[in-house]
Amino acid sequence: MFVLLFLFWIIFNGKATQEVLIIGACLVAVIEWFMVRYMDYSIKNTVAAACNIGKIVVYVLQLISEIIQSNIKVIEIIVNTKREIKPKIISFETTLDSNMKKSVLGNSITLTPGTITAFIEDKRVTVVCLDEEFAEGIDDTVFERKLRKMKGAKK
Repeated sequence: MFVLLFLFWIIFNGKATQEVLIIGACLVAVIEWFMVRYMDYSIKNTVAAACNIGKIVVYVLQLISEIIQSNIKVIEIIVNTKREIKPKIISFETTLDSNMKKSVLGNSITLTPGTITAFIEDKRVTVVCLDEEFAEGIDDTVFERKLRKMKGAKK
């Protein structure tokens, strides 16, 4: 993470003078210390993320695809004024093993138009859906299947 933050520092400064490098190294060291101390960061998390980079890219592309598809469905609901909207609240158990993965799942569901993650408690996820159509298959989404395949860091 140190190297990545340091590279960002150099890129954002637009030059690599001695002063920029020294100040950047000091600031990045403080940020790294803060992350380890207060944000539960470890090198194991970085290694796990690096191992999953291909899966993360596929996940983001799938998320974008789902957002586009959901946008089209929401537009159809808005345009078709004669259609009766039937909102639904659905609750399901997730098999994800880490809070980070559950958080990513909840945020992914919320990012797709027509659904909002209301609660995540332990392994129970509660989602508010604009219409019954959005609730179909939400208990075993493509997001959860992809997140399940990603390796997490062991503490």
